[in-house]
Amino acid sequence: MLDIGWSEYLFIAVLVLVLLGPKELPIVLRTIGRFVAKAKEVSSSLQEQFYNLEQEYSLKEDYFHTKSQETSDHVYPFPYQFSSSHIPVKAPKAYPLPWM
Repeated sequence: MLDIGWSEYLFIAVLVLVLLGPKELPIVLRTIGRFVAKAKEVSSSLQEQFYNLEQEYSLKEDYFHTKSQETSDHVYPFPYQFSSSHIPVKAPKAYPLPWM
């Protein structure tokens, strides 16, 4: 990473303790911790948005690719192709209706 050893970290810690003092050090460290947490949150949100954008793009690409392969004379009456063995299924009652 930065090739900093433990002695350099110790020197930086002593220097910060001398410059800030024991009263201000916890406040500064808390502020830095909040900043780092916010930066991680923003980074995670940005990665998630890029991932969603990539998924949306691939879905659109697949859709237009399949639409271009369909012939123009073959028209479906519904958005989905139903098979001839389609049997409607009656859903069970989740709870008794008050008028029954």
